[in-house]
Amino acid sequence: MTLPDADPRSPLPSPTRRQVQLQRAAQANERALLRVLHDLRQLTDDVLGPGENRLVVFRLEPGEEQPRLTSVELACATGRVTRGQGADDRAACTELHADLVWALGMHTASSCPGGLAVAIDQQMIAGYPEGHCGHWDGEPVFEFSVDRPALLEASTPEPYCCAGHLVPALLERYGLEPPTRRTLHDCDEP
Repeated sequence: MTLPDADPRSPLPSPTRRQVQLQRAAQANERALLRVLHDLRQLTDDVLGPGENRLVVFRLEPGEEQPRLTSVELACATGRVTRGQGADDRAACTELHADLVWALGMHTASSCPGGLAVAIDQQMIAGYPEGHCGHWDGEPVFEFSVDRPALLEASTPEPYCCAGHLVPALLERYGLEPPTRRTLHDCDEP
């Protein structure tokens, strides 16, 4: 397909060229996100073996300048393992976490919290606030689902309808806390 050249007097590309560029960027962003999800799936398979309802939890705690990754918990029906305790392992987990946060940000064109829990098999991601007060009810503040049309979500029963229901259900099933610790103990709300 040959695109028309932009008018040389105009500093902006033609609408058709701009649309093609935006479409290519969106496809690249989706590929980056799917690549990270594939890496997480591979990690859970390598560590836990095959299983159902796999969950990866990137656990954060407050840092001096920004929250820092303290561990990654992998869970499925066959077991649960914590990674990221040693320096080399933490570096690899931090890289995976950074890739996921970056890919989500690029794909959604918005920022997402760093405390993430990923339901690998359903390709659903929930984000939790880094510094929350005692009024926080424990529900995620960021939800993302790959290839989940709204019609499917509306017709699918809880907890599998969306990330906001599925991820907390999996956290509870595996006896895991949300991925961030409370840092603010009081707030101005009654």
